[in-house]
Amino acid sequence: MRYAPPLRSLLILGALALAAPARAEVFFVEPQRGQPDGDGSAARPWRTLEEVIAAGLIETQAFATQPYAPGAARVTVNEGAPIGPGDTIHLGPGQHGEINLSGALNEAEIIVRADPEARVTGLTLAGAARWRFEGLTVRPAALEPGPQPALVRLLSHQWHGPSEEISLVGCDVRTVEDAAAWSAQDWDRLARDGIFSSAAFTTIEGCRLSQLNFAAQLLGRGAVVRHNIIEGFAGDALRGLGDDGLYEGNFISGCVDVNENHDDGFQSWSIGVDGVVGAGVVRGITLRGNFIINLDDPDAPLRCKLQGIGCFDGFFEGWRVENNVIITNHYHGITLTGARDSVIVNNTVLGLSEMISWIGVMPHKDGRPSERVVVRNNLASDFSVEGDGVEFDHNQRLDAPVDHFIDVFGLDLHLRSDAPSLDVGAQALAPLVDAEGHPRPQGLGIDLGAYERVVAVTDAAIDMFVPFIDASTGDEGLSPIDAAANPAPDAAPDAPRPLLDQAVVDDARPSMDTMGAWRDARQAVADSAAAWSDTAPAARASTGSAATGCHAYVSVSASPSAAGPRPLAGLLVLSFLGLLLALRGSDKEE
Repeated sequence: MRYAPPLRSLLILGALALAAPARAEVFFVEPQRGQPDGDGSAARPWRTLEEVIAAGLIETQAFATQPYAPGAARVTVNEGAPIGPGDTIHLGPGQHGEINLSGALNEAEIIVRADPEARVTGLTLAGAARWRFEGLTVRPAALEPGPQPALVRLLSHQWHGPSEEISLVGCDVRTVEDAAAWSAQDWDRLARDGIFSSAAFTTIEGCRLSQLNFAAQLLGRGAVVRHNIIEGFAGDALRGLGDDGLYEGNFISGCVDVNENHDDGFQSWSIGVDGVVGAGVVRGITLRGNFIINLDDPDAPLRCKLQGIGCFDGFFEGWRVENNVIITNHYHGITLTGARDSVIVNNTVLGLSEMISWIGVMPHKDGRPSERVVVRNNLASDFSVEGDGVEFDHNQRLDAPVDHFIDVFGLDLHLRSDAPSLDVGAQALAPLVDAEGHPRPQGLGIDLGAYERVVAVTDAAIDMFVPFIDASTGDEGLSPIDAAANPAPDAAPDAPRPLLDQAVVDDARPSMDTMGAWRDARQAVADSAAAWSDTAPAARASTGSAATGCHAYVSVSASPSAAGPRPLAGLLVLSFLGLLLALRGSDKEE
């Protein structure tokens, strides 16, 4: 007897198929062997992306009225062109020119996927929607002194209209390949801004931003900026001014002091309706699991005094700042002046200079107090916290950092086995996973700071709690995935760990498959944990010690096979479909 999928599952899969774009063709653009009169096939590619755009070979849409008016209708541009929504443009090695896409609104995403040796001199989108650029290398055509536009500009434009849903994934944006020989004057005159986006729902993921002035500035709402490497910048690494942004898992280092700018790893400020700085509100920002360091090379001749997370012109409402590791030489490790209804939890802030780095919650610059802010489970060299209804508890000041961390001067801030910060945190509002994705708690209680000391680990593994409901009792709990296949070894020794995976440091742009699988698995852990936190707080509060046997290990190999690791998100989807199968048990035979 052959198994017959239940009707409900077939309907779901059919709906997913109908939701996919009707067209999904791949076109090829190769400067070295392409030709303007090609047909975009692998055998007869076009020559450059700049020429493809100029020739009108992409069907898209634009707003009908210019300058843009809210509610404007859309009109088709280049109707009948070979490339359209849902298609992929593959860029071969070579120079593809200066890319400008104005009035380029897609109903489904167009993917521009670049060979590692493909180059563009700049990228500008205005009045554009649903574009995804993968693996793109951006370098200016020439070094020109003085103010210059950002190398990548994603613009909501007064003439062309708003932009949204533009993604940069695995891209490499730099002024020059290497600025080691630059003087302070060279940096000040020549360094370009990296990415400037006023588009809504911009994604910057797995990119490398180096040798820049301001690396990335996000003004639109709903930005997602995660798992990027930002090394070598003269201004700020990240600026986030739009509401509801997520800044997660970014590695930030290498600030240089070349002018009067006070440099920040992350900076935000509000703007009022009249354009006055500090007269508005920035809402719903999440800063999670970022590593901001400014002491990796204390002998660097241009090393700046870097403010870690500096937000000075609030108000900042509904923010969550968690699991960040900040090592710097400035007072402002994490500072919010004018915060409301926000949480600063499980961060590690270490100052290794005469300027003792703090976690600070302070009044708005106009004197209004911060309100209803929770500061909990943090480790910091100092604290400066005041306001109305502010909760300050379960934090420790790092008077003797060597008592807490495995290797302070090697910058390994994982906790020692005898650290006084072990198991003494509060569970309320603590993130379910630490900065590396390990579940909390691992021992008898929550550890302070960004890292939970791992009681049991596997090589290159990500730990995960999975929510379940017992079919026989209806009880909620935490269930392991493949725990039998991944037995827990002995506790991890107090051995120093690398600051950052050397494979990531050495490779300016890790392979899309390897990094993509790692990011997907890690994000699935965070998403599952967040969902569990929202739906079953009581069950969560009653579980989590090492003795419960609720640890699970989802192996993600650092050197995956050709097939690659199984995406964890896919496993969760299959589990959901399995539940549907169980609910339709009567449909199992033909």
